[in-house]
Amino acid sequence: MPPRSRVLVPAMTFCGAAEAIVHAGLRPVLVDVEPHTGLASPRTVATAVRTCGRPSAMVVLHFAGAPAPVEELAEAAGLGPGLVVEDAAHALGTFVGGRPVGALSGAACFSFYATKNLPVGEGGMVTTDNEQTAAWIHRARLHGMSADAWRRNAPGGDWAYTVEEAGLKANMTDVQAAIGRAQLRHLDGWQRRREAVARRYEDGLRQVPGLVLPAGPPAGRHAWHLYVVRVLSGFGTGRDELIGRLAERGIGTSVQFIPLHHMPYFRRHAIIPPEGLLGAESLFPQLLSLPMYPALPERAVDRVCAEIARLAPAPRRVPAARPAAARHGAPRSDRTGGLRTLVAGAGEAGRALARDLRGAPGFGLLPVGFVDDDPGKRGADGVPVLGTLDDIGRLTLAHGIEVVVVAIPGLSAERFRLVTTLPKRRAPASATCPPSSRPCAAMWWAATCGRWTCTA
Repeated sequence: MPPRSRVLVPAMTFCGAAEAIVHAGLRPVLVDVEPHTGLASPRTVATAVRTCGRPSAMVVLHFAGAPAPVEELAEAAGLGPGLVVEDAAHALGTFVGGRPVGALSGAACFSFYATKNLPVGEGGMVTTDNEQTAAWIHRARLHGMSADAWRRNAPGGDWAYTVEEAGLKANMTDVQAAIGRAQLRHLDGWQRRREAVARRYEDGLRQVPGLVLPAGPPAGRHAWHLYVVRVLSGFGTGRDELIGRLAERGIGTSVQFIPLHHMPYFRRHAIIPPEGLLGAESLFPQLLSLPMYPALPERAVDRVCAEIARLAPAPRRVPAARPAAARHGAPRSDRTGGLRTLVAGAGEAGRALARDLRGAPGFGLLPVGFVDDDPGKRGADGVPVLGTLDDIGRLTLAHGIEVVVVAIPGLSAERFRLVTTLPKRRAPASATCPPSSRPCAAMWWAATCGRWTCTA
């Protein structure tokens, strides 16, 4: 590619992925991530293209082993699949739909570091169906030599070789390769065990308030390289404090990754969208990776869950009250199901929010419906679209709504102010977002306590 060509890369990834772009003489363009997945989405990719210019290529990350929609992201970037490189360091064994990671793009890069799903050691793999790319990788991994050392010294080998382009010493040793081949026999069993550990975490943590658990993919297979939870304000203890308190109890945790734009080097060398990286900013303080490896005993998983539950606040009891909706005969769920919640916005952000809330009942919000001005939206996960944003006041009474969550990142300030006046009980005149040039993308009206609360 021409020097300083733009290459899209997620804002939350390992620094080495973006450094490779800089080393090639190109410009990384940081793409925001969705707070509920940690992955770039077609929406965030399209935003980066619109604000930072058309890219020449893109790196797609399968974060924590979750399958990223490679083809959809490539389409949003206006790129063919041959101009996409998959960062699959977390994703050995991941499937996107019915296709394995490594077969979806121009090339995919895997890691065999000792903490990865195939823990060979210092090594990795590139998969590609492009013969020219494959031939270049074979040469470049060993100083750019036209014939590698093993074949030159094998019986019948030729001592002559040449170098036509720069390379480096990046081939695995024979011992590492032998270890990797032996480990391959166990890979399927290790992957099944990772899935079992993830299920046990889900069973042990689903009732913990303020903790959002990772969701399995709607289609495909998750490799569960990491088990990443989100620590929300409702947990009562910040992420960093929780890390320290778990460490005091002998439980090691980690955080992947630090946003690239937090690092001085990338603030100098990367292109950052002018509106910032709001998804990465909101997600990073919440991320927490729990212990995850195939040999982790079930009793250890149970201990981690018990210690986290012990550090969480006791569930807050909501005073019993007979809302206006009940007086009008509207149906209401059992209190143990959480506050009846209406989600404004049935797009990607709203559907993900509803899915997270339904998967974390301890958080105390029960989505019962969406409102959206797009008549084509159909809801998701059993939560229907009940009307438009203008219907919020009527639906609040008709369905016993106690909480309205606004999950429309692109909602204009004027429209946002209008929405806040629609519930039967209006917000107080002083209820506003924190000082900002635009409204927050996530607000709820808590009818039981009579105030607006910002969740950002």
